[in-house]
Amino acid sequence: MSVYFSFKTIPIKGDFSGYRNLFTLHRLVDPIGKMRSVIFIHILSFILLSSCQSGASSSNPAKEVVTVPLPEHDSITSPLVLAGHSDAGQRGFKSIITNRLKAKLIPSNGRRRELGITKIDGIFGVTHFFLDHDLTTGYVHRYTQNFFNKLTPDDFVMRFDRETPGSDVGIISYIRRGEMKTTDTLGRNIAFFRQWRLSDIDYREGNGIIEMYMMPSVFAAGSVSPQIRKGRTNPSGPQLTIWSQYDHTGYIPLDKFSKLDQRNGGTVVIIWEDITSHQILFQDVHGSLSDIMQAAISISKQYHADPVIAISDAGPMANKFLADDKHILDCTPFPLSGMDYAGAGFGYIP
Repeated sequence: MSVYFSFKTIPIKGDFSGYRNLFTLHRLVDPIGKMRSVIFIHILSFILLSSCQSGASSSNPAKEVVTVPLPEHDSITSPLVLAGHSDAGQRGFKSIITNRLKAKLIPSNGRRRELGITKIDGIFGVTHFFLDHDLTTGYVHRYTQNFFNKLTPDDFVMRFDRETPGSDVGIISYIRRGEMKTTDTLGRNIAFFRQWRLSDIDYREGNGIIEMYMMPSVFAAGSVSPQIRKGRTNPSGPQLTIWSQYDHTGYIPLDKFSKLDQRNGGTVVIIWEDITSHQILFQDVHGSLSDIMQAAISISKQYHADPVIAISDAGPMANKFLADDKHILDCTPFPLSGMDYAGAGFGYIP
């Protein structure tokens, strides 16, 4: 059964183990100096959407969220910005470029069932689902642990700094695996993302055209995925765990991959080190393959960096769910609900 939703944009003054596609609600910032917030909804055709309540919250004041202003920003008060287009009920988004953001954890399917949690409150929606691990319990699937063990000291991991011990609210940032402390533990305060450096991805630019080398996806029939360059190796695999429906292979113009829907595009976080401040910066992107690659290429040029494109999960779990206008998220329609270890993740806090 497919259920379709429509979305509207409301301006407000103010400031896959390799397989699993996205939607969520977001406040937006106008990047041209004058700031505004916008609430928008993007929805996948087979997903129902409602509201969600967590088991834990903190009465202590939140840590200040430190952001790195871009030249066109004097200040930033909202964590998400409009990415541009919408297709099939989904709306692309980008988070602001920053070094950390405030977020709330979402327990796995099994943990929510155990605790009787059907709703999570105080978030925009699901930003990322983790790849079969849960920071609220410490559970890590053995396949996820195997992936993690292959990371090099220079690869990035997500760190979650809780407001108070045991809290599900805290600050998200990214560090290199080699910078992990003895107290940092996968599944407790560390999350894993598969990742590929932009320089490893096989694409080329010329005469104002960007072409990406695409081959049949091993994750989705009738689709193609970006490949790494010949002679390169990557523990996350020779092709990215993201795809688009297309019937040709080889170097294909990027504008052929501008669709964002259940079978095209997805969600990544782009991570890099700023050579001036030496801070690890990041930007979440939900969009088409074209959106994602253009964002990464733009960052590489603006920051003179070789950013990482990191993917948490894919397939059904790449679908993102939206909270209602009171920031309450319904967890009951999450996919793969029969898999107790799936369904954990996080959402940004308004």
